[in-house]
Amino acid sequence: MSKSKSEHRSHGTRRMRRRTLLAAGAVGVVGAAYLWFGQARGRHGRSFQVNGGEHKPVLDPLQFPDRGARLAYLAAQKHPEVLNQVYCYCGCDRPPFHHKSLLSCFTDFHGAG
Repeated sequence: MSKSKSEHRSHGTRRMRRRTLLAAGAVGVVGAAYLWFGQARGRHGRSFQVNGGEHKPVLDPLQFPDRGARLAYLAAQKHPEVLNQVYCYCGCDRPPFHHKSLLSCFTDFHGAG
């Protein structure tokens, strides 16, 4: 028994649909990788640099009811020299924050949110 023309078309349609989905998935993966790794170069193609030099004190960890925020502010309070050398990837180096490093996030309420 040979397959009818409609069965051949149906098989070809499924194959074409599968290829289209694979191509769309590949484009999606490449696009996501570009966005993910492209962000590391910054908005204007510059590479991230930590300015450091934050001199404001870290906020008191005990004022935060959330345990996670408390622990984060406590870590920043204990090791400011480390956080002052780490770039913050949330974009807070731009207006309105103008943060100098990850430590800057913990000198205001930015690190809690």
